[in-house]
Amino acid sequence: QRLTLAAEMQWELLPGRSRSRPSFSLAGQLEPAYAVRGDSFDWADDSDRLWLTTLNGTGEGVAAASLTALATHALRNARRAGLDLPDQAALADQALYAHYRGEQHIAALMLKVELTTGVVTAIDAGSPRMILLRDGEVSDLPLEAQLPLGMFDGTDYRPQTFSLTAGDR
Repeated sequence: QRLTLAAEMQWELLPGRSRSRPSFSLAGQLEPAYAVRGDSFDWADDSDRLWLTTLNGTGEGVAAASLTALATHALRNARRAGLDLPDQAALADQALYAHYRGEQHIAALMLKVELTTGVVTAIDAGSPRMILLRDGEVSDLPLEAQLPLGMFDGTDYRPQTFSLTAGDR
């Protein structure tokens, strides 16, 4: 089917559909594919770290896709500048607030995985819950709920950490 304009914008933001390295494998897909709104994900890796982000922008259509694009580019810009996770969140928060003045915001779950140790640094900026599958058991990973990106000026995002082990999903 033909994609909506908003879906086309979202699809252009996405990283590759999958990534495998000796230390991890991951894959992502947007559903529904043809009429997405502000939903997206992003990832990047280097020899030591894996960066993962899921995003859910408010609104519908091109407005939601534009909001998500601004957040994605702000987070990528901060990551490529070498900023750590709280500063990445702060930069994206500032960019969104400067443009939308709190009228639009985006829920985000941002993760940094240290590939050599399995330590995960996480920021839950208004995202839904996170679950872990370990040894066949599913459990909630409760994270401190913080404000969505762009909702208020100058939000201070606090990271949390937990550890992954081989085989975790």
